[in-house]
Amino acid sequence: MPDHVGTLPEPGGTWPVSLLVLVALAGYLSAARRWPRWRTVSFTAGALAVVVALSTPARTFTAHMAQHLVVGMAGPLLLVLGRPVTLALRVCRGRRALVRVLRSWPVAVLVFPPVAAVLDVGGLWLLYRTPLIAQAHQPWALAHVFAAGLLFTTAICQVEPVRHRHGLALRGATLVLAGAAHGVLAKTLYAAGDEFRAGAQLMYYGGDAVGIALALVICLRWYRRQSRRRARASSVDAPVTTARPAPRTLEASTVAQSK
Repeated sequence: MPDHVGTLPEPGGTWPVSLLVLVALAGYLSAARRWPRWRTVSFTAGALAVVVALSTPARTFTAHMAQHLVVGMAGPLLLVLGRPVTLALRVCRGRRALVRVLRSWPVAVLVFPPVAAVLDVGGLWLLYRTPLIAQAHQPWALAHVFAAGLLFTTAICQVEPVRHRHGLALRGATLVLAGAAHGVLAKTLYAAGDEFRAGAQLMYYGGDAVGIALALVICLRWYRRQSRRRARASSVDAPVTTARPAPRTLEASTVAQSK
């Protein structure tokens, strides 16, 4: 294992990912006129955090690990909480095509929590515990960390409309196991040498912090869902005319959830 990860290329080395995130942010802001403000703030903060992190050269392993936490964990969480896919379904003219993509089996496989966890945490093990660690500062590696983190966060939070909604037990177990694997990886890096220890500690405790935030998200959504079920059960004797029909399509369900 090399004694350092190295220095990032010039800030322009990651410009394709940064440009993509900024374009997504511009589109989001133009469409979010009648959108909950806190979602807009969350998405904006996540996008800017990712762009700043990608544009800042990491000259030490500790700086690189801080970049990893922002690009692969904290940033994706803020982006997902902004619910960009739900917003796109509300305003996009090609929503039927987007619905077909969301219902496709490749998307269903990718957002299956265990699969997303393997792609995310498994990719980190390959990146940091093999000779690939010498390339960890390269744009392709950072792009993978961002994409895998975004996929994992989407699969765990499950705030966007998907083909199959997985239960709390599966998502919770996946989050715990992924967090444990991430923590073990940090410990192995800590044991690799003094030059890795500060970065490994940041990876360990920062990963735990984001993991707790993810756990809070899925628990709060579960609590809200249970509260709605109890409310519906308590109003079973209400007049039929006051009952709100359940959405039958993914598109209708998306609009209903966003209100």
